[in-house]
Amino acid sequence: KSGKGIIIDANKNAAGWKERVALVAADARQKAGITELFAGPLRVSMTFYFGRPKSHYTSKGGLKESAPKNHVVRPDLIKLTRAAEDALSGVVIRDDCLIPCYVLWKCYGSNPGVWIMVEELG
Repeated sequence: KSGKGIIIDANKNAAGWKERVALVAADARQKAGITELFAGPLRVSMTFYFGRPKSHYTSKGGLKESAPKNHVVRPDLIKLTRAAEDALSGVVIRDDCLIPCYVLWKCYGSNPGVWIMVEELG
């Protein structure tokens, strides 16, 4: 399934996924030497990576010409974003209401997961 590795709120595993995102985010914050939560305004960039289904590949393992470049099936981008921002609230950012700017994308990648960058706006 193309969504394998990405969990949304409607999924019974959403809490576990949010917990893992929060742990990785807290670790990244600590390694960067950031001692306080971001207090905004913030720009948050998120790229959600999905593994490709077998149907995208030829019998020899190459990518079919007809394979889509963009991930345009469920889950939807807003639900993914909500789950990730919930995981960041109180861990990296003070509150998700402090985010007036998002850069969002969902695509296919070799390692399913999410890449997140938080930047303070001037």
